[in-house]
Amino acid sequence: MSRAKRDLPWVDTRGGVYYVLWSVSSVDAAGRKRTSVERLSLRTRDPDEAQTRFAAFLAEGQDVLRPAAERRGNAGLTIKQALDDYWREHVNALDDRGRPNVADPTRQENAIRHLKAFFKEDLVTDIDIPKCRAYTAAAGQGRSAAASGARTRRAATAPFGASW
Repeated sequence: MSRAKRDLPWVDTRGGVYYVLWSVSSVDAAGRKRTSVERLSLRTRDPDEAQTRFAAFLAEGQDVLRPAAERRGNAGLTIKQALDDYWREHVNALDDRGRPNVADPTRQENAIRHLKAFFKEDLVTDIDIPKCRAYTAAAGQGRSAAASGARTRRAATAPFGASW
């Protein structure tokens, strides 16, 4: 037997991260009524922060929880802000068993510090392959970036994904 449709949004966790969920009703092409559940991350593991964000969701709707990058097409999101979010939501967070999400938080913090020193207030939208190569070259020369060595440079750019 399926669960009854909920009339109000609710909060649940998945992998230790809080989500807001709500039911959506629709009618398919055959005229049958369908109910599905939509989910949106509150982007936090902290219950107090989740409560605050859930309240904002109820008051202002789902756009309040979308990352600034989605709402404004990355306009205004700096590397510093992205790295701060990464540190807060991933490096500094614990998994469901209370263990760190990363093998070596100190290494990640060092990489973040060096990336911030190099990219300063650059916008995420302004970072491209040549700028990443400039960072790698600076790292190899020991200027305002991680210490030289390919392994360290890879670790320093890991927060930005495999496309770097």
